[in-house]
Amino acid sequence: MGKGSQQKKSSRARKLGVRDLAALRRGAVQSGIPDAIVLDRNDLPPEQKISWPLAQMLQEEVSDDPTLEEYQSALTAIVAAWNISLLPEDERGEALRDQIRFDKSVPPEIRREVTQGIERLIGEKLARFPDDRRRIVSSEARLEGDILRVVAASADGPRHDTLEDVMRGLLRTMTG
Repeated sequence: MGKGSQQKKSSRARKLGVRDLAALRRGAVQSGIPDAIVLDRNDLPPEQKISWPLAQMLQEEVSDDPTLEEYQSALTAIVAAWNISLLPEDERGEALRDQIRFDKSVPPEIRREVTQGIERLIGEKLARFPDDRRRIVSSEARLEGDILRVVAASADGPRHDTLEDVMRGLLRTMTG
């Protein structure tokens, strides 16, 4: 068999076979999770991938002839706004201040402009994708030829991973 007719190892490693899926489901049943569903995200329609709403928002945020750096900067702002929008409304302001740390050399009017831009993006996310509760854990804008590609990964909902967030949540439940 020639090299051209052999399946690449990386492709084989990325795709789960039917036997692999059956084994995962059996393991889930044995663990007490009988209705476990295993998905290969590569097989999802584009509208179900987290990169789709990010790309929709990104289209409206860049100038007519943006550079890759402009795309990435706008994507970073969108992701920050997206994740902050998942928090309860009364926690968003503090989270925004914590997430955006300005160098002392940045003039106050630029700070206000950036903060207002993120607040506007939070409102846009809530208006356009109100039921999407996935937390974005990574994102990247790539140019592939003349095409911009948004690559992103998400978790199923908001997380408070930092020690500060955990302690804040603990104090809230104790003082209730």
